[in-house]
Parts: sequence; structure tokens; C-alpha cells
Amino acid sequence: STYVNSFDFVHGEAKAGVMSRFFLCNKSPNVFMGLTGTNGFQMIWRKCMDCNAEHSEVDSNVRYTQGWVKLEKLDDAYSGYWKHNEEDEWNLVDTVTVESSEPDLYTGLVVSSKKQDQLATAIFSNFNVEEASNSPTSSPA
Repeated sequence: STYVNSFDFVHGEAKAGVMSRFFLCNKSPNVFMGLTGTNGFQMIWRKCMDCNAEHSEVDSNVRYTQGWVKLEKLDDAYSGYWKHNEEDEWNLVDTVTVESSEPDLYTGLVVSSKKQDQLATAIFSNFNVEEASNSPTSSPA
């Protein structure tokens, strides 16, 4: 999980958040949870090499520039969560299955402007990677 303290973007599809991926190439299977320029909190994933990315979003046409994001992995299932404030409950965006026999998983912070000639910037704090528990985070119904 991490807190996105600020996110300055130049394109509606810019991104800032947490990503886990199997390879360091640009077509690697991956799962991302974070903020996007104009679609609020969004979970994006690619299930296989060279597959098209899929996504689930919380809100369309909103411009959040800060908030908490978290990815949880249990076996091959990845769950993406968000919240505005530290004391808030985690909100589930989606749970997806991305299968891999790869022993390594790279996890880190991501910022993408979506435009090669312009930069997006983000400030992160409280980045934390933990060993998963046996049950995913749940929010009261």
C-alpha cells in the first residue's frame, strides 16, 4: 500500500500508484492500483504477455490528486483497494486472477504521463510491502 500525497498530470490517462509485474519489459503481465488523471481510482491489469490491458474504475470524470491505494495478492488473485483518508475503511475496486509460474514478482511505485514528451509527477509516502495474510482485507457491508 502507499499514500499518493500529490499527483500532477498532463493527460487524462496518466497514472500514479502501485504495480506488481512478472517481467521488467513493457508487455509483461501486471496489476496496477492507483489514481488516474480523470478517472479517479482505477485498477488495471494485463493477464498475459502482449495481452490488452483491462480495467475497473471507481469513478469516471473525477480528478483526485491524492489518496491511499493498495494491492493484495492471494495465490493468483489480486485485489485492488482505495481510500481517501488513513482512518477510512478500504474500498474494494475489483479482484482479478493473473496466473503465472514465474518465481519472481516485481512490486513498486509507478508514475506514467501517457505522453512521451511531457512529464507527470507524484509524491508518495508510507509505501509498504507485506507478506499476505490468509484472508484479504474486507470492508463492512
